[in-house]
Amino acid sequence: MAPETIRQPGHGDIASDLYALSAVAFVLVTGRPLFPASSVEEVWRHRLETPAPRPSESGAVELSEDFERLILDGLSKDPAQRPADMGVFLERLERSPKASEWTPERRRAWWTRFRPGGSSGEPRISRRTEATLRIDLSLRTLTPAGPDTAEPAPPGDSTALPG
Repeated sequence: MAPETIRQPGHGDIASDLYALSAVAFVLVTGRPLFPASSVEEVWRHRLETPAPRPSESGAVELSEDFERLILDGLSKDPAQRPADMGVFLERLERSPKASEWTPERRRAWWTRFRPGGSSGEPRISRRTEATLRIDLSLRTLTPAGPDTAEPAPPGDSTALPG
């Protein structure tokens, strides 16, 4: 979640999408969360206040300076400092020195090796994830709409979903 979305829930635009894309890129190249934390609140605090770490400092992979700069620009706290749009992001990505090395064959080999579930194709889910899913699913609620409107019913008129 982009800093501006934390400050203004419901606010989302191209800049916040580019922040999210850059956060995913960070995880993909480093193999670790952008801001490891023990709670959502702690993650949000980091997203608002802590400069993004350089992916190269993780030691997980060697990145070109251009690619690392693209990720860091996308993770800027200031939306105006991020790439202007997805076209600019893609152009910068394609200009990075190693972009031409990522051929369709290498992509297929990588996904075959690292897809969830490994060679079996079965998703690998940690016990922690399973517990989180169980808790989240048990708290789902449905807010029924009025008979002639798409508006939700008044607060307190929610019923738990089955399951």
